[in-house]
Amino acid sequence: TSVNCTYIIICHTLSVIIKPSGRTARIQCQEETLQSNALHWYRLKDQAFQRLMYFEAKSNTGKSDPGVPARYAGSVKGNTVTLTISTLELSDAGSYYCALWSGDNNTVLTKVFGSGTRLYVTGSPVKSPKLYGYLPSKNDKRDKQTMLCQASGMFPDLVKFTWKKKSETGQLTDVPEENVVEQTNKNAVTVTSMMIIDKNTAENNDYQCTVVHEGITDKLQTLEMKRGNLKKL
Repeated sequence: TSVNCTYIIICHTLSVIIKPSGRTARIQCQEETLQSNALHWYRLKDQAFQRLMYFEAKSNTGKSDPGVPARYAGSVKGNTVTLTISTLELSDAGSYYCALWSGDNNTVLTKVFGSGTRLYVTGSPVKSPKLYGYLPSKNDKRDKQTMLCQASGMFPDLVKFTWKKKSETGQLTDVPEENVVEQTNKNAVTVTSMMIIDKNTAENNDYQCTVVHEGITDKLQTLEMKRGNLKKL
């Protein structure tokens, strides 16, 4: 999933990357002071940080720390730093972070970490989710109504839901996050997003549920929450 970098000091452009073993992963971060500041790559795995490499100020290539496999390489272009991991192994999975020292001669230096990228390395083929929708029954007289959007059978089981309301003119607007609750059933590989809204609003508006399989941003699935092609609760 892409990240809005507007207000982040060190921004990772993707929050999640999913790759099969044997392939190549490129993890990137952006930082505006690269030409005047050294930068480091870390990996968080099993609740421990390991420094992988560092870039000296104005350097275009990274220097790996002892013990880091030769499959790891770093490069800089403009304000973007790229960590490239070739011939991925399952053990390469983890969360990767850019970091730098922040401060000046008059302050205590603090190491600032970026927003991070989670790398999943799979030994099994990626499987897209199947999408199901459920509407409240017309006989449900409660003031609050629930619509369900369910993603099932995917691998890895990482999905992100987005709900939108459709106006009479077809314009789509986001549904506030406070109206949405999510549940995960690990045993059944199912993630369910529940939108809870007023009965009158539910009956007089159309809605869309969109699911993104995390790390596979080109495979969006959208479900029109309309009666006739969905199940009732």
